[in-house]
Amino acid sequence: MSSRVEVKLPSKLLEASSPQDLVEFQDRLRQADIRVRRDESDWYVHPFKGPEEPFILAQPLQRDDGQLRSDTGAILEAQPGALSIDVGMGTAAGLRSLGYSPELETGRPYSQIQARLLCEVDPIPGLRDLLTIDPAIRLFRLRPTAKLTFREGFWRLVTGATDINAPVTWADARSSGKLPGLGAASTPVYLLPIPFVIGPLVARFQPIAAAFSTARGVQIVAISDKGFRRNRGLEGWPVGMRHMLLTGATSGESQLPDPAKLPTGHAKQLLDALVRGANTLLEWLTSPVIWCTSEGNVDPLERNIAWSTALFGLQELMELGREWTDETSLWTVFRALGMLEGHWGNGKQVLRRMLKPDVILDHAVSRFPDTTYRSWATRIVEKYEAEIVKADPKGNMDEALRKIEHMRHLIHGTGLGKTQRRGERLEALKMMRQPDGGEMRAVDLRLVQDVAVFWWAAAIFSPDTNFVVGTTPFGPS
Repeated sequence: MSSRVEVKLPSKLLEASSPQDLVEFQDRLRQADIRVRRDESDWYVHPFKGPEEPFILAQPLQRDDGQLRSDTGAILEAQPGALSIDVGMGTAAGLRSLGYSPELETGRPYSQIQARLLCEVDPIPGLRDLLTIDPAIRLFRLRPTAKLTFREGFWRLVTGATDINAPVTWADARSSGKLPGLGAASTPVYLLPIPFVIGPLVARFQPIAAAFSTARGVQIVAISDKGFRRNRGLEGWPVGMRHMLLTGATSGESQLPDPAKLPTGHAKQLLDALVRGANTLLEWLTSPVIWCTSEGNVDPLERNIAWSTALFGLQELMELGREWTDETSLWTVFRALGMLEGHWGNGKQVLRRMLKPDVILDHAVSRFPDTTYRSWATRIVEKYEAEIVKADPKGNMDEALRKIEHMRHLIHGTGLGKTQRRGERLEALKMMRQPDGGEMRAVDLRLVQDVAVFWWAAAIFSPDTNFVVGTTPFGPS
């Protein structure tokens, strides 16, 4: 990966393009905030130098008194980001034909609201019912802009043109009416705002946000300064009791900072900061001058790898938000951390350093622009440090971190290093219950969940330091 003022497009992309094809191509790039320049037979692109348009907008759905705005319906239908009414009707009818209905979620109010929004084409009644649960909730539509739509389309075109097996030109795409896909990373644009924004709001012991989707694919986020109460009780299919609990004790989480003591307006301030951060990260991930070869050619391979890493890693934060209190959440934590480790480490294992409290504070928490969030996260890291050192009977932090690293190896089946004994990983399991003065004490590994969230939040807020391929934000070991 390199960075230049402008980069060269693949020669195949505009091959056999008519004058009208070229006019439309330049218009698409203009809407993506990309400018194009022709030099004889070669084409070059660079980002627009004027005021940056956002990729994501957070649009309020309520008046100052908390009631829904009179134009809420129009806001929810605005393009891009809303599927057609026919698609919405098909989604609602399809779910109901499968037996899915709000009645199935009785006793779980927020899940019931989500079911209603999916099973009814008109979202307004469901949103009104949501506000009856807690009138202090504030609702926003997270909407993608045309810039995100066309910037993502640009990379599909470049990727298709560089396909060695079946290259696709712009003329081919225009005549077929379809852009080349990116495989599993071809997430519909209307679904992108939620994962890029809400992870740090929902992936926490007591979330201060909940995200909803309507039958037409519109993304809505509800925030609350005092936090939301998680659903309790059994979910999923009954399979008996789990026999392996890898998260250790749960007492530590009950002593975390209380969201109710956070200042009024904090949830909105953090949402605004995350929207700005998401726009920064999306610019980093989609700017052609960031993703280019040393020869100055646009580089879809490295960009698409980074794009996939971001999508999958941020999706893991959403999964953490969904399953925070589940006994298997540690699997999700290590996947989220492992994606950043692979992105940074260039084949080297850096997980142990990612878990060091001082490294977390200096290179993750310090990137948070919101002072309240930074202070809150600092207190959590202090609690995390006091808890995980218990993993070693002698209180040696390096040894404790080595054992937590072995837990990742054990869970994900990572290969043994040359200096590791086969039994070390099983010995690491003993840290779950350590003898302490004749009694047993357990380590609360749930706090590692917060660590994963903080590293990904730092990537959102500061991608130029915390999401650079092959470079860790904390330097070489």
